[in-house]
Amino acid sequence: MTEARTALVTGGSRGIGLETARELAAKGCRVILLARDSDKLKSAREQITLNGGLVDIFSVNFLEHDATQRVNEFLSENGLKPTILINGLGGGFGSNTMDSSAKFEEVMRLNFFVAHELTQLVLENSKRQDWGRFIYFGTLAINHKSASAPYIAAKAALMEYMKTIAKYLGNLSPNILAAAVSPGAISVPGKYLNKIESENPDTLAKFFDDNKIPVRRLGTMKEVAEVISFLCDQSSRYLHGCNIQIDGGASN
Repeated sequence: MTEARTALVTGGSRGIGLETARELAAKGCRVILLARDSDKLKSAREQITLNGGLVDIFSVNFLEHDATQRVNEFLSENGLKPTILINGLGGGFGSNTMDSSAKFEEVMRLNFFVAHELTQLVLENSKRQDWGRFIYFGTLAINHKSASAPYIAAKAALMEYMKTIAKYLGNLSPNILAAAVSPGAISVPGKYLNKIESENPDTLAKFFDDNKIPVRRLGTMKEVAEVISFLCDQSSRYLHGCNIQIDGGASN
């Protein structure tokens, strides 16, 4: 970071969200982690503070109707004014293609509407400071149709939203940027690919063949976090609306 910034990170208690928070904190950014599990948030805070980072945590379930309002109240009460938003919250949440409309709505809320609500919240700070970064997580499943319909529909909506809001934000100020990253096969502790990476090399080799990953390895969370950190830096100032695919060449 060229100067001290504050970042709001959803899904910040584990995985790529936490790794991104670590990366930003190491570069002098104050990070605010949002997630449901308070114990995991406390552990994440300890990890970052042990390395000298500034971190705040807030436990929130975004399926609750007043969740975004409570986040806003927390920020106001603690004098926190983030100008960076990392939308790490997302996933299929156990959805299936022929699920009910209620399940579609739940997945759409967690992947899309929360991102929009928090964008509105953080944007007020960005306008006042004439600087901002809004980073959204996409998925290669949009291209391959390799996940459930609720998840793909929600992420596709989010990516089109990102492109549209990038134009809107750029017109407000060239210093306020929206962009996305779309991770491919990443080794995340506790996830399937991480498990077969350590326990079943034959299955992993078949995975590389089936998914046409030419580099024949999994990506790391740090590799994703470093791209996000770059997008949050001043040097990314002409990347409005980009979607960077981090997939070892699988999408080529």
